[in-house]
Amino acid sequence: MKKLMVLLLGFAALVFANHAFAGSELALIGKKGDQHWNKLVAEYKQQNKFVDHSSTKAIVGNFARYQGKVKQFPRFEFNDFVTDKNGDKYFYSDNKGTLNFFVIKHNKRINEKLQVLSSALGSLKGDWQVLGTIEDAYTWWGDIVLMDMIAMRIPGKACVVVNNGEATLIGQDILDKAMAEREKSSKDGIPKNLTSVPSGLDAETVAKLFFYVSSVEKNQEVWKDLLVPYALGNNKSLKGRSKSWWRNLTTKNREYFFVRENPGRVRKPGEKCFMFQIKANGKNIGTAKPTMLTQVNGEWKVRSAVP
Repeated sequence: MKKLMVLLLGFAALVFANHAFAGSELALIGKKGDQHWNKLVAEYKQQNKFVDHSSTKAIVGNFARYQGKVKQFPRFEFNDFVTDKNGDKYFYSDNKGTLNFFVIKHNKRINEKLQVLSSALGSLKGDWQVLGTIEDAYTWWGDIVLMDMIAMRIPGKACVVVNNGEATLIGQDILDKAMAEREKSSKDGIPKNLTSVPSGLDAETVAKLFFYVSSVEKNQEVWKDLLVPYALGNNKSLKGRSKSWWRNLTTKNREYFFVRENPGRVRKPGEKCFMFQIKANGKNIGTAKPTMLTQVNGEWKVRSAVP
């Protein structure tokens, strides 16, 4: 109860201040997620653990009846939140014009799964739906219900569930297969053993060469010709970030593979963005990272990367 009161003090300020991949893979992941979600809801209803259309007032007034049961939010806006000392975020879903609201503890591992998915598939746009278990309830200026998030989805796109504290992306096997196929074909069409950079290369090839010429062939002279001029010092020497890029690309024992083009990060003409996945010790590390290219005198050059 003490923790709930601390969280509510944080919410008070918020309340008063402001009352790639082919579409087929995305469709399959979305379909599998929807099927799992519907199955979960059906199971909770069958076990008499599902709460439908219950208000904060009803739950506070008869908490023993609702404790541990699951409530669905058909549309949840992740706007206002507070963070506790452990770094956990608590979002609230308010009833407009009142001080009655649900407080739901977010699971950071859900975000990790979704970030990996969105870096591979692109921005996940749509209305988020949430399932949460009712953990506590209290009357304080209004009726407050504290919940733990156990599942989250955008219908037709993504669904993540939490079991024993661990988050699972439904359709992870589909994403893994798609990423493996991307890795397998990533080096296709890359010119090998270059002594200089040919003119007229398309942006995707230049981006792939940026990683291949360095991490595989370790040809620094050719690699420097793939960079924007201002990434180099006098006499085309490495400096600052280009020196850091080269060190990471050649000494960290990492592999890199092309995932997709990402037009959502492009802000002006003459730019392109491509997502590359980092791999170490046989495993993908984190999310796919952006590599930005710009045209210099008609030729594509790398201006930023995260190797």
